[in-house]
Amino acid sequence: MSKTISMTARARKSAKANQWVEENVEARPPPVGRRKRLTIDMDADAHRELKMHCAKNDRQISEFVRELIDREVSASRE
Repeated sequence: MSKTISMTARARKSAKANQWVEENVEARPPPVGRRKRLTIDMDADAHRELKMHCAKNDRQISEFVRELIDREVSASRE
């Protein structure tokens, strides 16, 4: 038994996609110093609410969480 797979040409990069990438590169904040990854487990309902909150406020979850951590850590230093 043999299988035949038809190969198609790869999709070409569109100018529109390239333009979108170029325009949004500057919208991302530049990395500040050395970064470390943080992974947490959380309740599925809490995650859904967090995701909805960030979407409604046009923010990324990572940005939102970083700001919360920065605020709490700064407050504990005072």
